[in-house]
Amino acid sequence: MPMYEYYCDRCDREVTLTLSIGEHEKGRIQCPRCGGKSLRPLLSTFVSNIAEIVGHGRRAALGARGVFYS
Repeated sequence: MPMYEYYCDRCDREVTLTLSIGEHEKGRIQCPRCGGKSLRPLLSTFVSNIAEIVGHGRRAALGARGVFYS
């Protein structure tokens, strides 16, 4: 399940929640520390481990800057 990062205005802390996509889309989330509902989403990074180049018979790792290395 995806992890989402939020900032809680009520307790002034960053919180990380593991939610299904359906739970996230419903938007009925609460701060696990104080129960507050005033959560602002934070920008997060993500990583893609491996991408396969179709038709070339080789694998390439996708670098952090979106560059293919073979």
